[in-house]
Amino acid sequence: MQEKSNEETFAVKNAGMILFLGVSAIIFFLLYFSYEKLLVDTPLFSHYLELCTQLASQLLSVIGVEHQWIYGTEDLKTRLADGELGAFIDITKHSDASMICAVLIACIAAWPGNIVKKLGAMVLGVAVILALNIVRIAAMLVVDIYAPLQFELYSTMILPGILIAAAVAYFIFWIRISGTHPSD
Repeated sequence: MQEKSNEETFAVKNAGMILFLGVSAIIFFLLYFSYEKLLVDTPLFSHYLELCTQLASQLLSVIGVEHQWIYGTEDLKTRLADGELGAFIDITKHSDASMICAVLIACIAAWPGNIVKKLGAMVLGVAVILALNIVRIAAMLVVDIYAPLQFELYSTMILPGILIAAAVAYFIFWIRISGTHPSD
């Protein structure tokens, strides 16, 4: 009997957080479905990937890394390559940081607070993540050129981990400035 009341107390005490998690999961699913079914393989998405490649190419030029921008093939949207060493980065749907942005948007949207502030926080958060993603794309080519044996580690763990950490830090920042909590 005592055990059941503890479970009920836990559910009551954490109802706001449970609701936040459920709502954010639903929003994420809707964003993911929209991304996969409505956005990917559209001309708009291709233009977005080309923009990411162009911005990463400009960043590489600014830091003095010689490279080529090769337009897409059947499977690839665009490619950044170093002609001399054979290093290359394919810019595809897996390069766009969309899932990180979707999680961030879902969490901010589900967190209680003023809708205008939420929209501003979402726009700024997505801009920050997308800007960091451009840096990540450029960094992957630099790693492939100068430390090719470390490319796998950097492209699958370190650089995506930095993007995820930035999204988490931004969400924590949002929690603090929102002045609200699901338990309120």
